Amino acid sequence: MLLLLGLALVLNISDVSAANGNNSTILNQQVTSQVNSQITYTPNEVNDAATRVKNFCETNKRLPNYVTIRNTQVTMPQFLNLLTTDLIQTNQGSKTSIPFKNVGEPSKPTGTTKGGTLTKTEYINIAQTIKNMIDATGKAPDNANSSIGQIKYETLIYTFSKVMNFYKTNGRLPNFVTVPGNGGNGTTSFGKGQLNGLQGIEGLQILAAYINKNLNHQGDFNPPYFFSL
Repeated sequence: MLLLLGLALVLNISDVSAANGNNSTILNQQVTSQVNSQITYTPNEVNDAATRVKNFCETNKRLPNYVTIRNTQVTMPQFLNLLTTDLIQTNQGSKTSIPFKNVGEPSKPTGTTKGGTLTKTEYINIAQTIKNMIDATGKAPDNANSSIGQIKYETLIYTFSKVMNFYKTNGRLPNFVTVPGNGGNGTTSFGKGQLNGLQGIEGLQILAAYINKNLNHQGDFNPPYFFSL
């Protein structure tokens, strides 16, 4: 009889401990979420981070694992949310602080674009679509559809970082932005008519547009950075 009572007591204690452990985990998650929801960053802080991410990509040919903003390590999915929100607000003339949000990794980033340019209207629309997807799913998208094909997750972060770096430097959003291709070896061979994976007439047309823009000092055309992810 005493043995049975002892076993029952042990089982009850184990059940209580397990319940307390589960409750503690849930409570910790709730507290973390609440604390994160109270963190905000100014547009200037996000723009500064965009410059650092852009420079890192161009030096290392890949995204950083995180970017530090005010002593906090912000992951790339989280930064994509900050970037798109920053861009949308900037276009609207708002300088409101941007709330930090936990964002999950994309499932399987893929892309089909061989590179090209996006107009201001299009890249802002893409940013809004991405923000809507993050708000709905809680994670970064694998890619985004555009007039130049599907743009891969990593390339989106690099491209929007270029846009906000341009704004930081010039005080306005660019009229268009160059998007690198998702594939290829990232090299340029002008002699063979290749430009970031584009061959023949298509590659030469982009090269001609670049030369024309620079010679005539028109638009906001930046030399395409040959960056493959």
